[in-house]
Parts: sequence; structure tokens; C-alpha cells
Amino acid sequence: MPNSYELKRTTAVAALLAVAGVTLASACDEPTRPGEGKVRERWFQAQAFGYPYPAPLVDGSVVYFASGGGSVIARDLETGASKWTTSIGQSIYALSPEIGGANFVLRNGVLVTAVAFHTSALDITTGREIWRYHAPLDTIPNFFDNYAPRPGQVVESHIDADDNTVFIPAWGATVSAVDIKTGQPRWVWRVEPTLPNRSGSYGVGISGDTVFATVWHFLNHSGTQSEAWLVALDKQTGRELWRVVFSPPASGTMIACAPAVWRNLVIVTLVSGHVFAVDRNTQSIVWHILPGIAANGLGTALITGAKVYGDVVYANGSDQAMHAYRASDGTELWASYVSQLGNDPSVSSKFVYAANGAEVYILDRMTGARYSVFGHPRKSVNYVFSSGPTVANGRVFITISDGAWSFDEP
Repeated sequence: MPNSYELKRTTAVAALLAVAGVTLASACDEPTRPGEGKVRERWFQAQAFGYPYPAPLVDGSVVYFASGGGSVIARDLETGASKWTTSIGQSIYALSPEIGGANFVLRNGVLVTAVAFHTSALDITTGREIWRYHAPLDTIPNFFDNYAPRPGQVVESHIDADDNTVFIPAWGATVSAVDIKTGQPRWVWRVEPTLPNRSGSYGVGISGDTVFATVWHFLNHSGTQSEAWLVALDKQTGRELWRVVFSPPASGTMIACAPAVWRNLVIVTLVSGHVFAVDRNTQSIVWHILPGIAANGLGTALITGAKVYGDVVYANGSDQAMHAYRASDGTELWASYVSQLGNDPSVSSKFVYAANGAEVYILDRMTGARYSVFGHPRKSVNYVFSSGPTVANGRVFITISDGAWSFDEP
């Protein structure tokens, strides 16, 4: 019996391939209407087929990708040529070797990413795995785990780091502060053991002396009733400073994002489609966006987080649109269709980049006008954009199920 990670990933990939099958006729042409936008490819490098999740990370002349089969590849920024490859996906706890974490972080020569039931750190010069950290045991093993205790799951977890410590959210729910050089925990916060039913954390974000974590908690054993929290932790000690519980409750893993910060506001998205901005000083809700329904009458889960650029918040909605909100008060500035995103968007001074599995959308950052939408650069009919896009120094990088791709910003 597959564990919850494999089941979730298999279901998600099947859905994305179904979407790809009905959109490829338009998506695989040159970028087309509206905007007639073109992009200039830098390079495409084939990779082992799979569904690696982390968005690429750029550091100087190197860009780091995850590939199918559980490997991390350091690539030359100019050519895409591989400098080293390291396998980190194998685990006694997981059936799949895929790297399931949402992002990489790099500090002081150490590259870190979450996998499935562990987090790995690599030396960026050699690719050698320096350490492997398992989060504390999940509090309530379930059917998919054959009721055997396992470390807290870190699939789709958004980690963060300062110069010395990486902060790792996990099911359990826990947040671990781990020494980035040794992999040893400095502190661990976890949901109080007296609290019944299952819980987990998908995302953390650092701001000053505080770590903000998003947490979901089941209100009954089956998770048909659940709630979402925003928790503030002291970065040095892990002491809980405050907790906001959002209303209304819903079901399932209600919050799957990393928090975004604008000045004194912490912005989170809920799977049910709500977007909240919380004042970090008073814990009051400053603004709140309600779920929306698409023109086709459908609403979809909001499984990606918000991005802040300047004084604007960019977030996918349950109405399948990308939205731009004024950060101070939540006023909507524009909305543009992108379908349901599976990975966080990326924002540059000119454009918003968003991938929905089958297609990449490029939207004008100021107006939301669609510059371009396109599919696989080699017109493959069997693919998924498995990561979110990364924009750095005028270039865009994204992982596809069969390759690593780079193109210039328009």
C-alpha cells in the first residue's frame, strides 16, 4: 500500500497529464495569442524522467536542479552542462525516490532541500551529501503508513534558512531549527502532545528574529473537519510567540503554503481559497480575500503561496486566476487566467511567471496582460512542468519531467 506521499503525487501527476492532453494543441506551438510573445531559449538539457518538485536555485555561475529518480544536478548557468550529480532520494520510509520539497536554500556553501521523509544537505563544490535530517516522528501514523511510526513528512515543504540554521517544517506538526553545517537540531517546536488528531506544517518564512510557520490541524480523526494556523516562533529558541487560528474551518490539509511578509503583514493562502494578511504586532486580520469561482463555474484548491514584489502581493486564486493585490489593504489591482497552479509563481520587475503543469504563463507584472503561454520546448506530448519557475539575472529556469530548461526574460 503506498504511503500518503506517493498517493498524493500519483493523483496530482495524473491530473496534470490529463490537463496537458487537452491543451497541447495550443500549448506546444510557439507562444501565441494574446500578446504574440516570444522567448529566446538559452538551453535545454535532458534529465531522467520523473516529477521533481523544487524550483531551481541560482548561485553565481551555477544553477541547481532536481531531476527524476531523486538526484540533484549542479549545472553551468550559461550552457546547462552538468558539473556534478548526487542522488539523495532513496529512503527506507518512501517507495518513491522523487525529491518532493518545494525549494532549495543555499547558505555558506551548503545546499539544502527536503525530499520526502528526510532533508539533505550537499557541499556545493563537490555535491557530497554532508548530512541527512529526519524530522521527529509523526504523531499519528495512518493507514497509508501501515500504522508504523515514520518521521514527519516533508513533501512540498517550503524550508528557509539564515546563515547558520535551516528551518524545516514537517507533518507532526513540527518545525526544526537545524545547524546548516552539521545537521544537528538546535531546537524543535511541535504541536502540544495533548492536542488530539493529526497536524502538519508545510511552510516557514524568516523575518527578523521570528520564524513564521503555517500549520494545519484536524479537528476530528478523519480530517473532514480541520483548521489552519499561522504560528510565530522565536528564531533563537523556538518559543511560540503567538498563534492565529483562521476561520472558517474546512477539511483536509487546509494550508499548504509558506508565509510571505510585507512590512508588518504576514500573508498566507488557504487551500479553501481564502487569502489573509495578519498584522504581526497585533495578530489582527488586516485584510481578507474570499474564495472565488471561475467563469466555468468551478472552484479549485489554492495550493500555492503568495509572492510579494514591491508593494504588491501576487497569488493564484480558487477562481483559477492570478491576482495582484495592493499589499497595504488587499485591493485587487488585476486578475488574469492561469488555471490552477501546482507550484509557486515567480515575479520579476517586468513579469509574473506561473506554471500549471501543462503550460507556463508570462503575465505583465503591472497590468496582468498575458505576454505568452506555451508548453514543452521540444513539443513533447508526455510531460509536466514539475517545478515552479525561477527568475534570476534576466533569465528563467524551470524543471520539466524530462529536462531542465532556461530561457531569457522577454
